[in-house]
Amino acid sequence: MPTSSSARSRCTSGWRSRRSETRTKLGGGEETVTTYSYAPGWASRPVNSAAFKQPAGHANPAMPVEGNRFAARAGTVGQIVIPGDRLAGLGDERALPLSGRDLDTIASALNDGRAVRLSGGAVHVGADPANPQVGDLRISFETSAVEVVSAVGTIDGGRLGSFTTSNGVSIGMIEAGAKPAAAMFEAAQSANTALTWGLRLAGLAAMLIGFRMIFAIAGVIGDVLPFVGDVLRFATGFAALGLTAVAGFLTIGTAWIWYRPLLGWSIIAIGAGLAIAFFALGKRRARGAGRGKDATAAA
Repeated sequence: MPTSSSARSRCTSGWRSRRSETRTKLGGGEETVTTYSYAPGWASRPVNSAAFKQPAGHANPAMPVEGNRFAARAGTVGQIVIPGDRLAGLGDERALPLSGRDLDTIASALNDGRAVRLSGGAVHVGADPANPQVGDLRISFETSAVEVVSAVGTIDGGRLGSFTTSNGVSIGMIEAGAKPAAAMFEAAQSANTALTWGLRLAGLAAMLIGFRMIFAIAGVIGDVLPFVGDVLRFATGFAALGLTAVAGFLTIGTAWIWYRPLLGWSIIAIGAGLAIAFFALGKRRARGAGRGKDATAAA
């Protein structure tokens, strides 16, 4: 059962600040009284007691131990060695059992004379786990292990690696559990497709924002006259949509032509149709806005 990673988490008992507000009415007015209280509590991150409203008497000691995650350098399944970076993230996280020797090692590393004992599945550093004091530590260790893995790649000298296809693409996959290769390829392809289309949509959105920012100056300049600015904003807004449709769908369609010509040309045709529709609608809206302003001015 190869270990994919191990983690060390820690909490320290220290002062925690709490803020409360009470509102009272005095002589018809309202007064807000803010009260700060302090009590010990566990925290997984250092609490800066210097920022307290009343730091005197509520100083928090420094954390002598930091939380960390350690990736396995390698793991072995049968006779095959799997690199640690390929194992990362596999398996379910579970508590790592500790022995008396482990407690001695922790006490030696801290070297501050405090008692180190197991309490509730974690290591407690301090006098009494049932009554923690400011500065006490609670340290826990977890490990992720996987019993069965399914991998796609090459085996070179008993070590799992990636293989390179004829077109230069490197392929290497590994998942926890027993899974057929066809299912792994299908899942990877689906994930890649979703990511690709997500990036394309993000690109279209960025392109639209860019065109709108470029054309925004036209509306500002047009504000010199009463209605020209609004007309230009209508026109340039739809022009930005049209340009985004043309440029975006042309780029996406061109990329597909080499691999899937029918799909590529279809995307280009859709982009062209959207551009024509947006330009026509923008022109119509701009004319309508102009007539509306003229009628308002005449009235």
